[in-house]
Amino acid sequence: MVTEQISLKCNSFQENIAKSYRNLRTDTHFCDVTLACDDDQQIEAHRVILTACSPLFSNILKRNSQPHPIIYMRGLKAKDLVAIVDFIYNGEATIYKTDLESFLALAQEIRLEGLSRKEGYFLVEKGNQTPEQPLPVKDISETGSDLCEDGSVDTN
Repeated sequence: MVTEQISLKCNSFQENIAKSYRNLRTDTHFCDVTLACDDDQQIEAHRVILTACSPLFSNILKRNSQPHPIIYMRGLKAKDLVAIVDFIYNGEATIYKTDLESFLALAQEIRLEGLSRKEGYFLVEKGNQTPEQPLPVKDISETGSDLCEDGSVDTN
């Protein structure tokens, strides 16, 4: 007897995963790694999420068999570490423009997936817009193209 296979797909899978990541960012019940920085701050995180987003974290955590390791992030201040962890869990982080280059350098150093100059990233300007105004989104990757509101790319 030949049985026919069917494929089931969750149309909101990516949305559900993103929501779950955001919820995990604030829920420390299942955290199993601690990131420590220079100004004596510590951030709890989930090793599976860190390893999924950074080959550096993946390599460190594969070699470490402790149930709850502490990774000391030498040279980092809490604001930088919080921004990186926010980006890992939320796919975005809010930083000052003056901190952009150091943030990108840190992301490159830990080889953060989704935030490298070759992959491109988008800067959302949060100026003095009114709630009715859309926030302008700019592609600040090395191509220097602008992303238009309709999704097209302006190379001017």
